[in-house]
Amino acid sequence: MVKAKRGPEVTVLPIHFEDRSGTDFERLCFAYLLRAFEWKTIDWYGQVGSDSGRDIWAVRKTGETECFQCANHSALKFKKAEEDLAKVVAGPNGVPTKFTLITGGKVS
Repeated sequence: MVKAKRGPEVTVLPIHFEDRSGTDFERLCFAYLLRAFEWKTIDWYGQVGSDSGRDIWAVRKTGETECFQCANHSALKFKKAEEDLAKVVAGPNGVPTKFTLITGGKVS
């Protein structure tokens, strides 16, 4: 009798963002971005407090800059996103090539 070899069992469940703190949500976003794309540099400013609207700032190998704002709100108001974007533009890194807002909930 020959037994078939089985691989590890895998269960994929939804991520409940509402159960994550803001820092945990940023950490999850940073971990994904770090592994999903190739960067020249990638920095997580959100973990240090005063981030000037830049939770994650990355530079692609092409030199393009990308700013990621992580907002784990059950409902994100446009006003909040607008204020964060204004902080980024006035911040120390200047205007990024690309700005991405990552949310864990609905956006109004």
